[in-house]
Amino acid sequence: MPDLAGKLPGRGAWTKASEEIVRKAIRHGAFARSFRAPVEVTGGADGLVAVLRTELEKRALNALGLERRSGNLVLGFEKVREGLKKQDFMAYIHATDSALDGRDKILKLIAAMPGKCKVIGIFSGAQLDQALGTTNAVHIGLKRKKALSTFLKEVDRLAGFSSAHEEHGGDPE
Repeated sequence: MPDLAGKLPGRGAWTKASEEIVRKAIRHGAFARSFRAPVEVTGGADGLVAVLRTELEKRALNALGLERRSGNLVLGFEKVREGLKKQDFMAYIHATDSALDGRDKILKLIAAMPGKCKVIGIFSGAQLDQALGTTNAVHIGLKRKKALSTFLKEVDRLAGFSSAHEEHGGDPE
């Protein structure tokens, strides 16, 4: 059973949050060696990878909802564009089903920035709407703050199972 929160009792077997590493661990019997017992992976490697991807997406979207409740998100094309001009954001999140023209305008602005800004485009508009309790969440800015957000930590974990983000610009701090 995956313990993504790291809170289940007992001894666990840890791997890097990477589809490739999980598949390799299953293929080479690493979990059985770690537990010193036979291990059955229900659904095989594909099943475990699918479960991990789904659960990591849920954790990232839940963390995004918490960022919204904390007041750390800015929603809407114009507000995000203005925030980027001021270099107020650690990350730009866009819906995968967003219009290319708006997304391209924002990405050009990010590419011209001296500071680094993560670009995250792995969630659909419906997923973002549900996580944020809003409608039409397409362009989202995550404000800069001293502590790295839980959302970005979860997206970094999810990156091992999808192309979760890419960095644009210079240094983040």
